Amino acid sequence: MTRSDHSVAHVRSLLGVWAHPDDEAYLSSALMAAVRREGGRVVVVTATHGENGTDDPARWPPQRLAEQRERELRASLDVVG
Repeated sequence: MTRSDHSVAHVRSLLGVWAHPDDEAYLSSALMAAVRREGGRVVVVTATHGENGTDDPARWPPQRLAEQRERELRASLDVVG
């Protein structure tokens, strides 16, 4: 393989499907940023809003946590473009 075989320049669209918000950040943010730098389109789909991802549901009821996780997801995606 040559270096060009690893390039994302040929990627026009990238679809990431994740279980919850933040999975994309630590598993594919570098790839997403590279595709965006080359002018490609990136779409992220999450199966949940992360609303049940706490061990303290009294402090973080599902609706409140979902809203926070969505804000974090948007901020994360803003960073990668």
